[in-house]
Amino acid sequence: MRTFVRFPLFLSLAAVVGTAACSDDSDDGRLEVVVYGEAFIEEGIPASEMSDGWSVVFDSFQIELGEVTVAEAGAAPALEALAYNTYEIAVPTGGAGLAVAAGDVPNGAYSEVSYRLGTVQVSGTATRDGVEKTFDWTMATETRYSGCEGIAVVDGSTATTQLTIHGDHLFFDDLVSDEPNVAFDLIAQADDQGNADGVIAIDELEAVDITALNRYQVGNLTSVTNLWAFIDAQASLMGHIDGEGHCNNADRD
Repeated sequence: MRTFVRFPLFLSLAAVVGTAACSDDSDDGRLEVVVYGEAFIEEGIPASEMSDGWSVVFDSFQIELGEVTVAEAGAAPALEALAYNTYEIAVPTGGAGLAVAAGDVPNGAYSEVSYRLGTVQVSGTATRDGVEKTFDWTMATETRYSGCEGIAVVDGSTATTQLTIHGDHLFFDDLVSDEPNVAFDLIAQADDQGNADGVIAIDELEAVDITALNRYQVGNLTSVTNLWAFIDAQASLMGHIDGEGHCNNADRD
């Protein structure tokens, strides 16, 4: 069950710094944390992945990330990056992602991973049949992901855990279905029904009432009644771990 509860956001002006548990064990390994937007953010979402023939390319996908901790069950963090930094995850990395924290840690199973997203800013262009629609949206997601599936460091090896951001979630057409469509048609129509200037503005999305639609179900989030509120809610569910791995909680302010 996805839950949305209040959780205070503490911002830091310091740079992200990885810290590791101290140990004299020569068999200690190394743990690295990266953030990655996958091909859908770095390269775009092709029409073949959309249910309605649109394709989407992101010009920018900036996320504010902090409060990153990696720990063994019941133990103090072995690696953490508490300060907040902004990462541009639309930049191509060839699958490597962007470094968040790294350090030497004792061998072990690090099963408790958590992190927090702050403000998310996305801009890009959607295209279908020669029609282009651009967007530039900012969402203060302020969501803490906890209970994320962890990683093991074995025999002094180097292990990498990836904080994965799923950009296609912004275009899901259901908040509660396990198999939503990835769609853009209703979003494009918001501009058509607005000033039709080719730019999908937030106020145009706010004007789209979703309460009577068969798609765009919201479960118990009854306050989500318009298309912008729906996209904003989807933004808080973008965070995963190591690709398709899940976090137990996505707690939003």
